[in-house]
Parts: sequence; C-alpha cells; structure tokens
Amino acid sequence: MRDFEKALCEWAQEYDEYEECPDAISIVFDGYSESDEEEGLEEALRKRCYAVFVHKQSATERFVFPEHDTIHRWILHRPDVEACFYVWLRADGQVEFITQLDNAADETWAREVIMALWRKERGEDEEDSSVV
Repeated sequence: MRDFEKALCEWAQEYDEYEECPDAISIVFDGYSESDEEEGLEEALRKRCYAVFVHKQSATERFVFPEHDTIHRWILHRPDVEACFYVWLRADGQVEFITQLDNAADETWAREVIMALWRKERGEDEEDSSVV
C-alpha cells in the first residue's frame, strides 16, 4: 500500500469510528456493499464505503473544505478542484479496497496534497518523510 493510501485508510477508519475527519477534507458515507442471494443482507451490511474528497487546496494553511452542493441528496462532485477516492471497510474496520482515480494527472496532485496534509497533521517535516 502506498503512503497516500495509508492516509486515506486512516481518515476513513477514523470517520467510521468517530464520524470525524480533518477540516481540510470531506468524508461522506456512500453506502453498503450490494448483496446477492448467496451472500445475504447481513454480510452486505458488514462492508461500508466512504467517499473521501480531497481539494487542491486541502494542504493550505487553515483551509476548510467547502460544503458540497446537492441535488436530491446526490453530492455534486467538483472534478476541476477536488479528487474523490472510495474507501471500502470491512466489519472489523480494516480496509478492503481503495479506488484509483481515472486520470493519472489528478492522482499526482491528489497524492501530493494528501501527503502534505497527513505530514502536517502528524507534525512531520516534509524533508523527513517519504512521498508516494
């Protein structure tokens, strides 16, 4: 797992447990896994998905993630200024899967912003941490 994915996992797990996340990102519960007849509803409810939004300015000092506009409870994604990763958690809170972004250029800036924000949260200097 790459470092920026570790940050996404940590944020999703914290949100899953405490419904809290850094002000500079936005996390939204996106539903449970779908069930088929063999799996059953109980098993499907054990897997949860969180949409983790990262803004291009998330690592900026005192940045607060702007509220999303919604239409009929659907969040309007702003792909020109934010990236969205979906993090799937199992019932035990461990990460099962993280989606990749379709656009490699978006993943590049998102990875840099995520790592800068994560280092800032942890009180680490950029020079002392690895980036990837």
